[in-house]
Amino acid sequence: MTAAAGKAECLGSLALANLSAKKSVELIRKTKKLTNQPFALNIFVNHIPELTDELKHQYFRKINSGLP
Repeated sequence: MTAAAGKAECLGSLALANLSAKKSVELIRKTKKLTNQPFALNIFVNHIPELTDELKHQYFRKINSGLP
């Protein structure tokens, strides 16, 4: 549905809700193979961790590795 919305020149939304990070990445990659159009991600954030230096380091390491 998300890719079909993009093909119709609408913004599709990929419902990830409470899925694990691993499953979410899998679905995002599958969707990116189906469309080159932008799409939204609908996620739930149930726990927001304390922003520590280690967490910042992990974040920047991940975004610099090219992972979605």
